[in-house]
Amino acid sequence: MPIKDSLVKSIFKFVFEIEVGFDQISLENKKSLTNFVKKLEKQSVYDDWVNTEYDNLASFSDDIKHICQKLKTGEKIQTKEFDFLNDKKVFNGILDLSHFKDENRNTKKDLVLLLNNIYKTLQIIKKGKENNLSEEELDELYNKCISKVEPAAPIARQSQSQTQPQLPQNFLGGGSLQNLVTDMLGEFQKGQLNPMDLLQDIMKGPENINKEGSAINKFAKKYENRFNDDNVKKEIEQQFGSIMKNLKN
Repeated sequence: MPIKDSLVKSIFKFVFEIEVGFDQISLENKKSLTNFVKKLEKQSVYDDWVNTEYDNLASFSDDIKHICQKLKTGEKIQTKEFDFLNDKKVFNGILDLSHFKDENRNTKKDLVLLLNNIYKTLQIIKKGKENNLSEEELDELYNKCISKVEPAAPIARQSQSQTQPQLPQNFLGGGSLQNLVTDMLGEFQKGQLNPMDLLQDIMKGPENINKEGSAINKFAKKYENRFNDDNVKKEIEQQFGSIMKNLKN
């Protein structure tokens, strides 16, 4: 996979997990994160962010490396060793990592692994630029190095890992849309539906719904029986339209 696509997809996945799993982060902040990811599609914005985020993560890379080394050796990590996160921000200062200060150690471990993956990827990009590598050469370098990067687990609360995800009452307005999203989260958790592929198809436009093999097309077929009910379909469309309108405002 091209290095830019892989990096943006990882961030997109992380932001989606924040959207559905962390109520302590405000809706305004979540909206800013979503807009940030969308803007990364523009090359100039992406290039500027790569330089800024690399310098930002480099400033506490020793702390990240310390945690990752302990994870690799299996050494016990004390809760206080994650305190370095409490005064750090990422994604152009939009996400304050102090939001995770009350999370359990497993969630914080996953967060550090994700930050490590992003930092390692940014290092490869910086190295490629310094050596004037073409996009193809940079992607080749990335694919060679990717096996050396620790895989990051989804940023999810440990207590939710074995159960069907439940959205707060009246989240997304309740009703048919909430039921649909709850079922989707169950599919995501089982690995039967990739949320990033689905959301990226949605962002590309409605024409992807009928594109054979696309994530949104597979999703539409899977839940076709639900959309065959005109009342349910109308309710979902109205709720979804209202949400999208609020996000654009």
